[in-house]
Amino acid sequence: MKKREIAVTVIILIMVVVGLAMGLVYLLSPSLLPYHFAFLGMTQDQMEPRTFDLLMNMKRIIGAHFVALSLGALLLVGRMAKGDVFVRWSILIMVLISQVSLIYVAYAIHNQSPVRYLNVIEIVLLLIVFFLSRNPEKKTKKGK
Repeated sequence: MKKREIAVTVIILIMVVVGLAMGLVYLLSPSLLPYHFAFLGMTQDQMEPRTFDLLMNMKRIIGAHFVALSLGALLLVGRMAKGDVFVRWSILIMVLISQVSLIYVAYAIHNQSPVRYLNVIEIVLLLIVFFLSRNPEKKTKKGK
């Protein structure tokens, strides 16, 4: 395996592990996270039960989103490291749409979410991976 392929594989695996960790935190935590309560300006006891249930379900949807993207990237990591053009573009579009929307939401709620930094880091890593996984054009000899 070439150094470039190893670098692409390692970066994607790091992204997968972080995405799975975030997804599992969102899926398995029994309550909203502290920064959710900070944004709302209230505790769970001050919230109407139906509103709390709605927010918990939305949090679980986001957790499932993280897990699904991570597992999808994990399934495609081998093909991308080898420079498969379709896989490169698939992962790029899938993760960019996902992360840009999450960054928008994080900033829309007044920067209360520490996850926004992870989103920006993931986009930068994704762009590095995208360009590293590109097959360099083969030079042809003139006269043949």
